[in-house]
Amino acid sequence: NIHPDIIRTLKEIGVPRLYSHQALAIKTLLKRSPVRHVVCTTSTSSGKSLIYTVPLLSALLENRDARAFLLFPTKALAHDQLQTITHLLTATLGKEAAGYVQTFDGDADAEKRAAAMSSGRVVVTNPDILHC
Repeated sequence: NIHPDIIRTLKEIGVPRLYSHQALAIKTLLKRSPVRHVVCTTSTSSGKSLIYTVPLLSALLENRDARAFLLFPTKALAHDQLQTITHLLTATLGKEAAGYVQTFDGDADAEKRAAAMSSGRVVVTNPDILHC
């Protein structure tokens, strides 16, 4: 079940209902079983990001200790997703979401990287930085 606050947010941003691939994948990811793997291949701009974002938001709402480390193949995609996730979190949680999402990339100095790893609830990065 998707948290009512997330459903409200989705409607507010223009997603009145999920596509079938989104609904099935999200249902699988929200199950309380230990093994929850999903592979989804669809065309560009078909809503794949919501497949991981909705369960992520759900986990953040349900568990104050929940954290996520999101690895994207490129810095540009990481920053694009950072904006989307920040928008959804802010729309769902309001001011409480401030500081939840942080970047860990080559543009962040050592202090910002340390802060992201110690206090970021959602840390967004790309493979180029993982060697640091």
